[in-house]
Amino acid sequence: MEVLSRKKRLQFIGHREKISCIALSRSGRLIVTGSESTTALVWDGTGLGSNAKAVDAKEFPALWNDLQSNDACQAHQAIWRFVLSQKQSLAWLKEKLPTVKAIDRKQMLRWIDQLDDASFQVRQNAVGHIQLAESRAKEPLEQALKQKPTLHQRRQIQLLLKKLRNPFQEPSVLRSARVIEIFAHMQSKESLQHLRHLATRGVPTSCITKLARRVLRSLR
Repeated sequence: MEVLSRKKRLQFIGHREKISCIALSRSGRLIVTGSESTTALVWDGTGLGSNAKAVDAKEFPALWNDLQSNDACQAHQAIWRFVLSQKQSLAWLKEKLPTVKAIDRKQMLRWIDQLDDASFQVRQNAVGHIQLAESRAKEPLEQALKQKPTLHQRRQIQLLLKKLRNPFQEPSVLRSARVIEIFAHMQSKESLQHLRHLATRGVPTSCITKLARRVLRSLR
């Protein structure tokens, strides 16, 4: 079960008796379960089986899309394909997930204004940017509500504020969280260094910055 999405990632069938204990290898690649019958089974934690191998860099864009999939099993496999291909994927992913930076307030206000734009595409683009901003958008959105926005704009702002209560519902934010998991599984000096950058140089209130901090603490 994936905690952030509350979706099932993997399912293992084998024990006939009730499972009494479970352990994960430090790399996360192996899962060991024990049952009341004193049987212990070792499982492939990657979910890839015989396909657990590095992939060519040309597959990275498709895997990147899989990372924001609502299908947690598909996303889990994409996570491990990136992990197993870290010689090429680490640098690629670092560019995709830089540290979370502060957003220019004037730019944020422009996006909020565009929530009432006549163009559907402009409105959707503004929604996407605001959702990616997560905690950084909260105060400007609350201020905009007090300034008598149009009915449509008010509804959009209220919906965005509601989503901010759980930013990981936004696919692109959930994908960023899954990339943090990839860096943790890689366990290389460079991947851990980037995790530290995310944790210490990002906007402190960002959910991605906070998650990077929690993951780093768990790896100590």
